[in-house]
Amino acid sequence: MKSGNSTSAVDAWLVGDWSAGEFQSLRSEITEFKDLLALESIHDSQRLIEDQNSAPELLLVALPRPGAIAQSDVDALARRSPLTRIVIVAGTWCEGELRTGRPLTGVVRLPWYELPTWWRAAQVALAAGKSPPWSVALDNPLAGREIAEPTKPALRSGHVIVDSVDHAVFAALSTALSPYGLFCQWQPRHRRERWRSAPDQDCAVAIWDGSQLDANELSNLEAFAERMREHGVPVIALLDFPRVEHVELTREIDVVEVIAKPYQVAGLVQTIDRLGPLRG
Repeated sequence: MKSGNSTSAVDAWLVGDWSAGEFQSLRSEITEFKDLLALESIHDSQRLIEDQNSAPELLLVALPRPGAIAQSDVDALARRSPLTRIVIVAGTWCEGELRTGRPLTGVVRLPWYELPTWWRAAQVALAAGKSPPWSVALDNPLAGREIAEPTKPALRSGHVIVDSVDHAVFAALSTALSPYGLFCQWQPRHRRERWRSAPDQDCAVAIWDGSQLDANELSNLEAFAERMREHGVPVIALLDFPRVEHVELTREIDVVEVIAKPYQVAGLVQTIDRLGPLRG
């Protein structure tokens, strides 16, 4: 068992099997997770809380498939430690559970691919003295997933290159990002005449929009990432329901971040801030 929590701004424990698949990928990606206490089950967490007479703020619970965690275990821990938030990190096999299953209640529930952006946004909120997303009332299955809107700086500017086949996708990104001083340039993969020989000097990041990363999309993304890499511009890929193998493939071609669609604008803006310091 691993203990210690020296780098995270919040006292959190990892619960369940974080050693394989998408959960292992998350543990590798989120630096703070290396220092979190790891326990096998919610029952083990409750027993440790009783032994120590102290409780963490969060339990980050890996849910590999629907039904792997009992509602009775969640309820028992909530009675023993009512101030501890349970965050269910739902794996790939759980994608349809909100529509067709019986998801756990009294918890924050996140698809696994939303966790990195959500976690980093929570750290930003805590550092600014704001409430983290898990502090809200858990009155519906989507409670606690929303990322707080970042402050709109008065003096900041930056350009964002967007490669999207559909101009409407570009227009939506442009509309969403412009209030934050981010100005989008459309450079779609099928319109080479719109490409520029070099990005503007204040280019913050490049965004590539895709769907489920088939072979053709992967080839296009690799070419885009290589073109941006020549100019030192980090690339964010927007994908539908990404799988862990998609994340691994994008890492191999130097895509620095994968964000699932539908994305939260607040999370996208914070990711851009983190990857590409903007000039103001």
